[in-house]
Amino acid sequence: MKNSLELIDERNQIESQLEKLIETGKKEERKLNDVENTEFETLTEKIKEIDIEIENINIENKRALNGENKKINNKMEEIKLINLLRNYDKQDNLNETEKRFLAEGRAQGAKIGAAGSIQLPYEYRDAVQAGAVGHGAETVATSTWNLLTPLYANLVLTQAGASVVSSNANINLPIYSGAKAYWESELATVPDGTGNFTKISLTPHRLSAQIIVSKQWLNMDTISAEASVRADLIDAMHQEIESTLCSRLSGDTTMPTPFFSGVNVTYASGITYQNVIDLETNVELLNPKNSLTAILSPRAKNILRGTKKNEFSFIYENDKLDGINSLTSTNVLNRGFIIGDFSNLKIVNFGPIDLVIDPYTAAGEAALKITVNMWVDAKFVRPTYVTAIV
Repeated sequence: MKNSLELIDERNQIESQLEKLIETGKKEERKLNDVENTEFETLTEKIKEIDIEIENINIENKRALNGENKKINNKMEEIKLINLLRNYDKQDNLNETEKRFLAEGRAQGAKIGAAGSIQLPYEYRDAVQAGAVGHGAETVATSTWNLLTPLYANLVLTQAGASVVSSNANINLPIYSGAKAYWESELATVPDGTGNFTKISLTPHRLSAQIIVSKQWLNMDTISAEASVRADLIDAMHQEIESTLCSRLSGDTTMPTPFFSGVNVTYASGITYQNVIDLETNVELLNPKNSLTAILSPRAKNILRGTKKNEFSFIYENDKLDGINSLTSTNVLNRGFIIGDFSNLKIVNFGPIDLVIDPYTAAGEAALKITVNMWVDAKFVRPTYVTAIV
């Protein structure tokens, strides 16, 4: 791990890169182009991350000077969701790790206008000192909170190959159409085979869900209680993300475009084997980079399980759709299914999870009503690599 001097040196180098970018635009009397803007945002985010690392090191150094770390310490204070909820309005009752955790959430939330009771970063690393003060002690950044992995681990979309990233700003993903090569005679002029760059933009869309948490449950300071509350929070968001993306809602500016938006109605109850072959062929002709995966609703799976492709076999057998690895989700549109290369599906989380805690609405039930807000977008880098039918 880098020490504070190395981090400061790295920060100075990044600032020099930013100055060069700005100076280039000034000299050429133009605004920064898309590539330069993306580089500018990336460098700016890196500076913010370095500042947080430096601040954590300074905090630990102050503690060491005050004699707070007199011996080897490999154990960190825990971040407990039930404790954060129980003391959302009395944060002096939180331990120091939890206070730093919420401060990081507030800093992230300010960038996207989150204004709830508390903000939870998806991931958090805290500075922990290993070794005795004055005898080679090192400050180590150690992961103390990770909500991103369990949140998306159960999504069939990620199981199918989709990737998930976090960001605090809009993302522009460049798409290259690919260069072309030509066979020509020795003296012939070679055509320009340069491909073209386009881009897709991913921007924050607010997703909201509500959960009810028993106050009695919050007062149970046990591992099972903590696990249960985290599971409720994760499940609320997980279900909302997947049910929206796998729906037939008409996408608008408030949500990512659902996969079935604009798909012609062809109910699975009337589908033939030739229809399935045509769907596969439409995608395979585009030469996707990875093998295809099918995601089906339970009803579509049951219909296709009873639909013959020849005298001896059915379209859906052994958890595969015509030999294609398949997954099932109740969040997929009633009788719909999707076939495609899901490795080009990008899901982006913007900022932290914002919790609006209402102690009054469910007070008669001795419970807290919690509105969960998160900012998400999802798009296929190459939409033609996926086809859907309902």
